[in-house]
Amino acid sequence: MMDRCVSGRVAIEEIYPGAPAFLQALREDIDLSQQETDLLVGDFRSLLYAYADEGLSEQTVFARLGSQPLKGFYRQLTQPERYHNLFTDAIFPLSETAFNQNVWRSTVRLPERVQPALLQAALDMVLPDFPYFSTYLRHGFFWFDLYGMRRRLPVSPLRSRPGAPIRPGRYKPLFLVEYEADGIIVEGRHALVDGTGCVLFTRALTRTYLHLTGRDLPHPVRDHINCAARAFPNFQDLYGIPEHQTLPSSLIPSRALHLAGRPKLLQAAGYSAISLSARELTALAHEKGVTVTALLSAILFLCIRDCLPKKKRLSGRAKLAIPVNLHKFYPLDTLRNYSMFINIELEPEELTTLEDLLPKVSDQLARQNNPQVVGSMIGGILQQIQSPVTRYAPAFLKWLVMCFARLVLWEPWIMTSIFSNLGVIPDEFAGDIRSFGVAASAVKSIRRKVVLATTGDRALLTLTKTTDDTAFEEAFLRRLHEAGLHGELTEP
Repeated sequence: MMDRCVSGRVAIEEIYPGAPAFLQALREDIDLSQQETDLLVGDFRSLLYAYADEGLSEQTVFARLGSQPLKGFYRQLTQPERYHNLFTDAIFPLSETAFNQNVWRSTVRLPERVQPALLQAALDMVLPDFPYFSTYLRHGFFWFDLYGMRRRLPVSPLRSRPGAPIRPGRYKPLFLVEYEADGIIVEGRHALVDGTGCVLFTRALTRTYLHLTGRDLPHPVRDHINCAARAFPNFQDLYGIPEHQTLPSSLIPSRALHLAGRPKLLQAAGYSAISLSARELTALAHEKGVTVTALLSAILFLCIRDCLPKKKRLSGRAKLAIPVNLHKFYPLDTLRNYSMFINIELEPEELTTLEDLLPKVSDQLARQNNPQVVGSMIGGILQQIQSPVTRYAPAFLKWLVMCFARLVLWEPWIMTSIFSNLGVIPDEFAGDIRSFGVAASAVKSIRRKVVLATTGDRALLTLTKTTDDTAFEEAFLRRLHEAGLHGELTEP
């Protein structure tokens, strides 16, 4: 017999007479351990209590939840779901340590406080549409692969160090859903997902949360990526291995200048954000005859000049890495990591004025952001990965080599900073969010990363750093103002 009182409160069955049938149907839709089942059912019991506190009617409550909110997803897997793809996504798990990871972070700011009970139910309900996120990292003999799992994943308050490494473990997810007063935060390891995938998941989670709050939302904007896929195609199976040709000099490892500032001992989580008018930004780029990416890249080069060490000997070139979304050249409906990067490089003495930099930056972007250069990079990677020596070497040996190459030889040499333009995030929230920001965690050798995400007329530049100083943000604001843009610091 059900208890008539829970922790001193009136039992939910007395408030909503239809609750017993709903919770029983929910329980029958779950085929997991007793503990996991109780947790999932408990999430919706807490949700019903939250609705009762708002005084919602039973008809309204169950209309929002529908007849099968979990969609039959939480059931024991009869066959393993293995997500394996010999491409860049095979490299990320092999090049990260428990203390040095690339972590994507997306933050949605709401006009009111976040209700944890509703956010937990929203996560339970959205995972069936993103089975790839319900995975854990498994150490195989030859590769580190992602395997599907079925369990309830909890939401939690924001960590003390946002963007810090997500500790691995058996049956532990590679992403987190967190919240603070007015923010919904999703953080995911690059071993799991790239910036585009992180945004897609956050959009769906936010829409589900807003639906549970009773918002009347427009239809979601459909993307070309199949988020519900449980198997992804191999690049080489569809497109073969592109010919590996001579790469531009900027993509060949050579010493890169580094910004001033002493990195913290632990991977830092220093975030700040600059808000701009998207209309003004686009208008200025059009006036200059360049793209938004080229305009902001040139401004970032001026910030790099402002923040180079004053007393140390400068050797190397300023190198700004620009991630490239390969869907532009090779359409695939995969949610996995599917991006490369190009490098814009300039000698220190070339960092003069915005007008001088714009044609140089635009020229390098045009020469590198094309199928020939990007395809050549893909071909080189696939040739290396598919060689017998690499393919059949033990995973732990690959991990040792890749971590050494990345942390000692690659990042300290080839990149000064990284700028990602994730483009326009569809305005599908009916004005019920205040901002949508995306960030990529900085690592010690790359002390500043900048990510641009645009929603409506708000262009949000999120800056991540590994040092305590604010020199880069101050330089960025000053350079934007000099270019005629009115930026202001805001919450990231």
